[in-house]
Amino acid sequence: MLPVLAVLALAGCGSSDEEVERFDEAGYGITFEYPGELDRTEDVELSETAGQAEDTLALGLSDESAIFVQRYRLQQEVTDQNADAARREIDALLTRLSGSDVEGEPLEVGDLPSFRYELERLETPEDGRSTIVVVLDGRTEYFLNCQSVPDERDELEQACDQMIETLEPTGGA
Repeated sequence: MLPVLAVLALAGCGSSDEEVERFDEAGYGITFEYPGELDRTEDVELSETAGQAEDTLALGLSDESAIFVQRYRLQQEVTDQNADAARREIDALLTRLSGSDVEGEPLEVGDLPSFRYELERLETPEDGRSTIVVVLDGRTEYFLNCQSVPDERDELEQACDQMIETLEPTGGA
């Protein structure tokens, strides 16, 4: 099975374990909360991606367990009228990358078309698991991958749940 995403380098500045941080990056039309113990870095190397991202950063526990945030520019604007077709394209891409059939479940992120995917048994990292959230905002796609390994799975999944529960559009990139 092919990996979907795997980090090879992670170095950043950490925060205290008790703090809640807010992802509110320039150029991103989304925001969310995450635990302050995650290190933010732009020094990210991915072994496999869904295409050429405009921007990539990670909020990580370690080299293998992190929330990867990517921004892609789309060739066509996604609207309510073509959101199902966009989901089918994403389904096909993630099925190809992961080596198993996946289908996105609708997720509420403001009024933006958004989908959630669960990928089990990643090849890289070994025994890895990913929860992927895709948010489509006109001609911009936000691809958020909560990737974890068994030893850090509970902690990363809690961070991912916090991200998903607080994820919302900001009104523009």
